[in-house]
Amino acid sequence: MKRIWLAAALMALLALGLGWWSMRPPAALGTDAPAERFSAGRAMQTLAEIARAPHPSGSAEHRRVFNHLSRRMGQLGLETGAQGGPMSQAGAARYRRWFGEQAQVPQALNLIGVLPGTDRSLPAVVIMAHYDTVPGSPGAGDDSSGVAAALEAVRAVKAQGPTRRDIIVLLTDGEELNLEGARLFFAAHPLRSGVGAVINLEARGSGRVLMFETGPEAGALADLYAREVERPSAHSMAAAIYSLMPNDTDFSIPREAGIGGYNLAFTSGPETYHSPSSTVDRVDPGSIQHMGDHATALLGAMARAEALPAEAPNKAYADVFGLMVIYPAWVGWLLLGLAAVLGVAAARRLGLRVRDAAPALWFPLWLLLNAALLHRLMDATASGGAMGYYDRLGSMGLLGLMAGGVTAAGLLAGPHLTGLRPRWIAAAVVVLLGAATAVLSGDLNLFQAVLTLLAAGVWLIAPRHGHRREDGWRPAVGAVAALLLLATALQALLAPAAYVLAWPALIAALMLAAAAFLDPRLDRPWTPWMLAVIGGVAAAWIVGLYWMVFINIGFGLPEAMAVFALILAGLIWPVLARLPRRAALGLAAVAVGVAVCAAVVERLDGVAPTVPTYQG
Repeated sequence: MKRIWLAAALMALLALGLGWWSMRPPAALGTDAPAERFSAGRAMQTLAEIARAPHPSGSAEHRRVFNHLSRRMGQLGLETGAQGGPMSQAGAARYRRWFGEQAQVPQALNLIGVLPGTDRSLPAVVIMAHYDTVPGSPGAGDDSSGVAAALEAVRAVKAQGPTRRDIIVLLTDGEELNLEGARLFFAAHPLRSGVGAVINLEARGSGRVLMFETGPEAGALADLYAREVERPSAHSMAAAIYSLMPNDTDFSIPREAGIGGYNLAFTSGPETYHSPSSTVDRVDPGSIQHMGDHATALLGAMARAEALPAEAPNKAYADVFGLMVIYPAWVGWLLLGLAAVLGVAAARRLGLRVRDAAPALWFPLWLLLNAALLHRLMDATASGGAMGYYDRLGSMGLLGLMAGGVTAAGLLAGPHLTGLRPRWIAAAVVVLLGAATAVLSGDLNLFQAVLTLLAAGVWLIAPRHGHRREDGWRPAVGAVAALLLLATALQALLAPAAYVLAWPALIAALMLAAAAFLDPRLDRPWTPWMLAVIGGVAAAWIVGLYWMVFINIGFGLPEAMAVFALILAGLIWPVLARLPRRAALGLAAVAVGVAVCAAVVERLDGVAPTVPTYQG
């Protein structure tokens, strides 16, 4: 039993430690970096000049920033010009919400520079960022960082030697209003018809950059990214899901015009988003370095290419600890087939029979439903149904601790609950928790009611606690089976995103097969260590994904994080299921206590410490 405790501790250390490391941006290069390299130190000098104070469209500070950027582009040797045009009705309406109905709406004012290529008849590459901010925020993280990175990337590409095609630097205005500058350029500027690809640089705070959008039919663009970027950070899952969301950036305008490219952003540290605290000292230079390395590699490669990437079927791709894995989306079916074969073989070898299928699937079903309900309860406790979007961003640390506590509790308790009696008491407690969620949030809706009833119903059908040795494998086998079912559905509906379920299912099935055929009774000392190392390293990659999804979606849709609890379950339940029941449930109670404390502290705090003056 001591080996199991040590293996569980090692697995947790690997998952959290390696997961944290994987989310860190690279070290920043200083101003003494070689001329052909992107230097965050040089970019930070530009950032310090343009993020002194808020500079929303039409303000005096906006004009100062425009003039500074115009001079900087001239120093880079760019053919520089401006483009002005009226705001749309939507942009004008938002501007008046900022400054009052009597405010005079300014024109959108883009700044455009061209670095000529050796063959100006070829389609040009645009590198784009917006230089306007919301009122009340200096905008160092949104999007002065992108502007500074774009200019330094162009300088580095120029220092590397001549380019085959033109590079257009497009610094847009009015992105915060209604993407006004991007709309203006791609609707009316003479250069628009010669654009072949776009790189857009966005930001929300700091952290590791993510390439999260490419446009439709972007398989060739993904291949180019995989070849050229040294420290990749990209997920086709993000691109696939983002395409279904209503969110927009400047990149939306060229994408709708059928122009492909790359949308890059860093989104950690969101407490500074649209906030007075979005100052230069809150931006991690490593974030600028990571974004700039991406932009320099992609911009240089496309500007020197004989032909830009053509439309091609989308691919599945993801970075794994800095290494890019990419393949045609249909290959996902082969991975799922292999995982299914391994999983069935392992289950049979472990002595699990067909009649064990339903009891095994109880564990992941319980985890999904009850973790989702507990996430909603904690969110209602923290917010009372009144926490605004910016308050959530400002409280990301507490909300993350709360979500982590709920996830940990579900993972610890899940394999050990089938022996609890009487089951109707547990179901009644779940109903009370659902009612408490409705009261605390002030919202009794159909989804909440159905979730509560299903979570309670799962308790009523809990299988009896098995005493066979092979019953200890039920939770892990059930988690793999559930992952395979969900991954198959995702492969059919949204193939480029299916790997987020298929890869963990395959790794978990491999773990089960290795244990089943080498040491099914776990009698050998090395078996728990094997499971801990493989499961811990794989879980670390999932932890990085967990945080990426949480800070972008999960903080406002907490129940979605229950899916990641299921993914982690397949990887770590082979070890956690062997912990003593009383100890595992005790640790789960501690994890719930941490989540409750975080929720209560957030509830008492009431308002985030960095509430922005801008709420438009």
